[in-house]
Amino acid sequence: MNKKYFIHFTWIVTLIMLIFTGLCLVDGVSIFVPFFTYITAMILYVLPMSFIGSKEAELVCIELENESGKIKQIEQIITQKMKREIIIDNVTEKKYCKKNKYDRWLTNDIILKISKDKLYIYVPKIYEKYFYNN
Repeated sequence: MNKKYFIHFTWIVTLIMLIFTGLCLVDGVSIFVPFFTYITAMILYVLPMSFIGSKEAELVCIELENESGKIKQIEQIITQKMKREIIIDNVTEKKYCKKNKYDRWLTNDIILKISKDKLYIYVPKIYEKYFYNN
């Protein structure tokens, strides 16, 4: 499981639970109610979402033929559908990441390696469908 997703979803639950705890304290409800709700939310929401997010974010390698215009088509998919920007651009490798700093931290970069006759795209598993339809 990816620690980044665990931290991300834990922060969401923690912020909501802090508000809930404050409301419980104002109403005079026992402090154990928010505590047990927090534990339940961690088990029922944070752990499954972290596991699912980690699985979908795993990088897979897609091998394609290096045909005329294929690189331009791949770049268009990455920049428009996946909303990434290029950070490394040289002859043999291109690297794309999200524009927002938090998104950069949370998501994996997309790497396009270019050889003479093949293209290797390292992309999160959830996005591989975009490259098999072309």
